[in-house]
Amino acid sequence: MTATAPVPAGATAHLSEVDIKEIGRELDRIRDAVIAGLGDGDARYIRRVITLQRGLGVGGRALLMASILPPAWLAGTACLAVAKILENMEIGHNVLHGQWEPRPGRDHHRRRRPGQRGSWTCRRR
Repeated sequence: MTATAPVPAGATAHLSEVDIKEIGRELDRIRDAVIAGLGDGDARYIRRVITLQRGLGVGGRALLMASILPPAWLAGTACLAVAKILENMEIGHNVLHGQWEPRPGRDHHRRRRPGQRGSWTCRRR
């Protein structure tokens, strides 16, 4: 369960139930527009990043295993570090926020968290 920061007493006091529901509807419209705007370019981008990340991982391991010179160790370590950064910050972030999920034919693994219904972008109404 995610903890939320306490809302200052006066931050939303001026909003009525109607105002809050309208803000919710507007946020839903924005989300729907973003999801509708996802296309093949987004899927190609993620696939390219996945390919680059996997190549850096394999290349970094090869440099570490086959090298006898310390500069190659440094290069191998740098390749592995960049691969991990891409995996966590670029691939994982985009998957987490749903950029990958709506695309048909996706081949990237999905992990579900406890309590999740259908996707990373589970909405409760």
